[in-house]
Amino acid sequence: MYCESCGSFVPDGQAYCTACGAEMPFVPAAPAPAPAPAPAPSPQNVPVYVQPPVQQPVYAQPPVQQPAGQPLAQSVEIDYNAYQAAQRVQIVPPKARLENPMAKKGLICGIVSMATMYFGCLNCIPVILGIIFSLKGLSDANKLGNRGSAIAGLVLSIVGACFGIYATVMFILRYAGMLN
Repeated sequence: MYCESCGSFVPDGQAYCTACGAEMPFVPAAPAPAPAPAPAPSPQNVPVYVQPPVQQPVYAQPPVQQPAGQPLAQSVEIDYNAYQAAQRVQIVPPKARLENPMAKKGLICGIVSMATMYFGCLNCIPVILGIIFSLKGLSDANKLGNRGSAIAGLVLSIVGACFGIYATVMFILRYAGMLN
């Protein structure tokens, strides 16, 4: 019997194909074949038709001719100096990244202003320094880079200033007796 999935031979009586693992349909084992009856005597002069072998047609590929006037192979001259020049690799070191110290200081002061926003008047020092350093860092960003650090420091300083003013107003209103 042959497997329906992969086509490999599977002995009778096996439940699964040994090649692909597909489940085989259950086919009861065939009983031993009965001995064939003796053939009846046949007449000796019966003509038997034999089919002649079929010959496949043979097709020859047409010959390919080289176009007239063209050489079979072209000579190629190699300029070895140009080849060696192309093979040389020039390693260019990356540009040294310049630091923008004002942007870094502005970012640090912006973070400190966010951390000290509940201290009221103490918040104004890092806010003012953060705004100044960040603006200076933005003006130097075209030459030195780190524009993102300068912008982040400026945003944090302004947000810290807003929360510091809010915390100071709430502190005054609460202790002045205006809030419950």
